[in-house]
Order: sequence, then C-alpha cells, then structure tokens
Amino acid sequence: MKNAIKDAIRSAQQTPCRTMPIYRDEVTPYGLNNWLCFIKPEITRPSETINLDAILELILDRIAAFGFTIHSATLLSADYLRDHRLIKQHYGVLDDVATKGKAALSEAAAERLEALYGQPLANLKVMGGFELLDAYPFFNAHSLDCLWQNQENVKLAGGTYVEKVRVDLETIYLLNGFHPKQLEHFTISGRSIVLLDLSGDLSWAESRRHFIGATNPLKAEEGSLRRLLLEQKAALGLPEVSQSFNGVHLSAGPVEALVERLRFESDYDSGRMIEPGSLPFGQQLVKALGHVPDALLSNEIVTWEGHHTSIFDLTEEMDSTKAIEVLSTMRL
Repeated sequence: MKNAIKDAIRSAQQTPCRTMPIYRDEVTPYGLNNWLCFIKPEITRPSETINLDAILELILDRIAAFGFTIHSATLLSADYLRDHRLIKQHYGVLDDVATKGKAALSEAAAERLEALYGQPLANLKVMGGFELLDAYPFFNAHSLDCLWQNQENVKLAGGTYVEKVRVDLETIYLLNGFHPKQLEHFTISGRSIVLLDLSGDLSWAESRRHFIGATNPLKAEEGSLRRLLLEQKAALGLPEVSQSFNGVHLSAGPVEALVERLRFESDYDSGRMIEPGSLPFGQQLVKALGHVPDALLSNEIVTWEGHHTSIFDLTEEMDSTKAIEVLSTMRL
C-alpha cells in the first residue's frame, strides 16, 4: 500500500487532479470504532527534502501496531479541497472561533478562560486569529503563526485554544492564532491529503493519546505518531513539526468521525453524496434511534448534566457504544 499511496501523492504533485481512489477493502468487517485519519499537506507537498517513503512506512507501521484495519485510502487534491471549502468546514469550530473570537466561545470554553486568567470574560480583550489580522494589518498569516509558536497555548474546549500575547502595549487573549496559516496551507495547488478509513477495537481515548498524540507534538505521548514525526523530523526531511503542522489528523470522537467521513468521502464534483445510515456509526444510530438525527450532523449545542456543550465535545473520545448510550437518552 505504501507505494500506491506514494504514487498517488507524486501524481497529484505533478499533474492537476481532483480525487484519486488508492485502495479499498470491502471484505474485512469494521471493528468497535471507526475513525477517519488523514495525512496532511506538510507531508504530501512537493519537496526535494521530504522522505516520503520513510514517512509513509512510519505511518503504516503505527497503524498496524495498534491493530487498525485500513478499509480505504483516497487522495483529495488541494484544488478540490479549496473549490468545495472542505477545510473550512472540517475545521468548523477552529474556523468559527478564529473568525468570531469571543462571540464563538462555548459556555465551557468561556468558563475555562475565566478560570485560567482569574478575571471575568468582560475584562479580557479576547480576539480570534482572523480578528487580530484585521485589527493589526502589519501581521499576516505566517507572522501570526510565528507569534503563536513562540508562546504557550492552552486548550479551552474542542477546537478552541488560547494564548496570552502582547501586541504593542495591549494584552490580548488570542484564540486559534495558528488557524489562518493552517487554512492557507491546505489549498495550494500541488498539495493533497490522503484519507484513511480506519477501524479497530482500540478505545477512542487510547487512539487519541497513544496512537496519534496531542495536537501539539511537543505535548504528545512518547511513541505516538505526532511525537515520532517530531523526534524524527530531520531524518524524515520535515522542516517543521508543530501544532500547526503535525502531519496527521484523527477524528476526535465517533460523531465527529461520521461527519468527517460524510464530508470528505462524498463526491462533490459529481454530486454523489454518502448517506449517513450507510456508514458503521450511522448504522448503529439507526438501530438505536431509528434514524440519524440532523442535530448530530450539525453539531448542535445540547444540555448534558446541567452544562451546555456541543455534541462533538460531549462525545469526544467516547467509544461508539458509549456515545450511542448517551445519545439515546436525549431528545434529538
């Protein structure tokens, strides 16, 4: 499979394309959980230094070591991603928070921010990454990302990160300052992502902690994929491995994985859209609830144990069976 993936990536670098099927296994049954993993453009971009063979071998070895089955592999080009705005959709919460700042904070994220800095939200100058670019035009996506990489960030909630920064004489609580460059990075012609439809019986929490690792590779567990990419970046020919460029994505929970598979595996050029009930977690939802609720697909805010939270945040790192159990108690 390594050579097939490498050939697809090389082809996309050299010749304009849209999507490219690489591999499909229609025989092996799905395991307990079903993730969408994808290889990011910092690995697939045209480069004289990136050791694509070694990187793909590392990724596939770790997938095998954790007992995952690869059910399919598909390449999506940067042009296709840009034309259908798939990355803005994929990073929906990240993008919303970077665009709207304080107004986009969930209740839990706002409470965490206040607790972190010991002040009410009203007393803090909170700005999203795109808001800061608008307010301070001497910054661009690249320089803002450099500022972000030189500070310590804290995760407030799913898709919501904060750093305390100084710009001129002002203290700003910056939200998702890495995202403007991240978005730009995915849509440069010649780049691509490679989707890997994975399943297995590993718990979701273990897959996130030990297989893929934390979003920031510096904070990722020893032996996790993102940490290994960081530790081996010189040998792999990667100029940067960081929170913004961590090499690989893995779905945060079963509902998010379902939505991601629908988003990335549907064919927008031809208009062939995947039905939610045709995917493994969608089938579990239909069996338990009789349908796949629209509230799940739109990541609505729900009340759980007295708190308002998004469905993605609620089900983050839950195994599929636990998520079904929790969702079955709600009126969706």
